[in-house]
Amino acid sequence: MRKLTLIAASLLACVALAACSGSAASPSAAPTAEASAAPSEAPSAPGGGADASAVTIKGFAFAPVDLKVKTGTTVTWTNEDSASHTVTFEGGPDSGSFGQGGTYERTFDAPGAFAYKCSIHPSMKGTVTVAD
Repeated sequence: MRKLTLIAASLLACVALAACSGSAASPSAAPTAEASAAPSEAPSAPGGGADASAVTIKGFAFAPVDLKVKTGTTVTWTNEDSASHTVTFEGGPDSGSFGQGGTYERTFDAPGAFAYKCSIHPSMKGTVTVAD
């Protein structure tokens, strides 16, 4: 029974390491200046009138995966994982890599569905759907 437990623990460790294979090159958990200081893709409404929404990056996943917002909303992604991640939209823009505690913002001024992923961990995907 003990041998079976050790084998199971070893397999679990291998799976966990395989899931993190792309993040080993970025051991620093500190946010990069690029991502933390990245300007919004478009300015917020005057006087802070734009709606604000948040996406959390935790457990190698975006939450919520599918976010619905109104035109003019600024969305903020916050990395709570110890590994670095990106917010990379199909056709651009790209946040660049940012670590634990780092954030990225984008203001959505046009309606549509905007798919994105983490370029370091491509299985992490999400969509922002913008409507008037």
